[in-house]
Amino acid sequence: MTRDGSVRLLVLAVSTAVAAAVVAGLIVVGSPGEARLQKLDRKRVSDLYSIIDAVNLYWTRQRSLPPDLDALAVETFFDEERDPETASPYVYRVLDSDRYEVCATFSTGCGPPQDRCWDWRHSGRAEIDAHGAGEQCFSLTPRVIEGHRRP
Repeated sequence: MTRDGSVRLLVLAVSTAVAAAVVAGLIVVGSPGEARLQKLDRKRVSDLYSIIDAVNLYWTRQRSLPPDLDALAVETFFDEERDPETASPYVYRVLDSDRYEVCATFSTGCGPPQDRCWDWRHSGRAEIDAHGAGEQCFSLTPRVIEGHRRP
């Protein structure tokens, strides 16, 4: 084999290895577009947990559910969260005297077989479990925050 033939073979082998690594990376991690959508969904989950925490604080102080997100802002210094992509406010609805729901529109699903929900479940949060893509609502019961005094 000539020197030029060896160089060509080496370049072909390296190019194939690089292409295989890129393809494997996209399979394991996902495309940049998919990663962006997952990041937006993680922000949505975080925002919903901020709402849940504020509702729990309101419940602890008032022993009732806030009528709307504006009431949370007054009582708990809650800064209204908005969808990171559309800037629309999240949905909060009182269902009855001790039940409410929060809703968000997710870009991707979260749960088996790709369990991307692991992050917050591992942290001890379980109010929002696996969800699908599209609008998802979570029916919740407020809880008293122990050790927190009423103002």
